[in-house]
Amino acid sequence: MFNDYYGKYKNLLRLDERENVSTNLVISENKQFFNDSFNDSLFYQIVLINDVEFEAIVKQEKKSEDKKLVLRPDTEISVGSVVSVNNSSYLAIDFLNEGINEIYPTATLKLCNSIFPIPGEITKVLIGTDPKTGRPIYDEQVTYTSEPCIVESQYSKSSEVNQFKVPEGTLVISMKYQTSEKLKIDYEFEMYGSKYKVANFDYTGVIGEKGIMKIIAEKVV
Repeated sequence: MFNDYYGKYKNLLRLDERENVSTNLVISENKQFFNDSFNDSLFYQIVLINDVEFEAIVKQEKKSEDKKLVLRPDTEISVGSVVSVNNSSYLAIDFLNEGINEIYPTATLKLCNSIFPIPGEITKVLIGTDPKTGRPIYDEQVTYTSEPCIVESQYSKSSEVNQFKVPEGTLVISMKYQTSEKLKIDYEFEMYGSKYKVANFDYTGVIGEKGIMKIIAEKVV
């Protein structure tokens, strides 16, 4: 389907050159062609992007953990979005929607290999009463949200991790940008059966409160 579409796109561009057809008309016709044939693709399916259903064409890349997601024209998503494909969670690490990608917006996905516990609000739970005063006794409990993430270590082959020169016992955790009052330096959590604490944050992949944040975590000895 993509070869037929791309051939039509090039033919329309040639028509534009010969007869001075407007660029907007070429783009509009291509969008209509792609929309009309979209769900005829063998790889068409419904996916969840941040828990919202979207029509998509899912393409497997060379590595098993990598996929390309082609969306209908004029569809926009943010880098850092969590995409659920066949009950597996992926992180959108790139999104193209300009130029030819205006016609078929394309997201690059990477498989999430773990879950990060995001601390939320503190709630007070009644656990009894003081036998002397009769006053209620409360226990403070923190609610957690399980956020899909990509975890890498010094053993990973990722070039992104290598840029950090990760020492032994350190994890680099990539996830959708979000805020939490309790998610700060020295916040402790468990992962892979060990305890870790947050050593630093990297927000260079975040623009306008959207994108991918990285947590650098050290193992607690």
